Amino acid sequence: MNRMEFMTELERLLADMPEEERQAAVQYYADYFADAGEANAEEDSEDASEADVEEDSEDAGDAEAEEDSADAPDADDADTEEKKTEE
Repeated sequence: MNRMEFMTELERLLADMPEEERQAAVQYYADYFADAGEANAEEDSEDASEADVEEDSEDAGDAEAEEDSADAPDADDADTEEKKTEE
């Protein structure tokens, strides 16, 4: 999400607030971005994109681990199989 997307979303989410309060909130963030500078805004956007990619990779790893554990036999299954063999 870049600065413009953030500001647009902020205005949309604050639409139910009284006009004066909404303008104050929007101005606060506009000033915040202005103080940080355009270079920082772009850097933050890139960092957020990298974090999203890392999070997606971790989620994929978690899903694979769950699949592997679902395929592995449980200890209870092994005990049941041994009892059948003994009979």
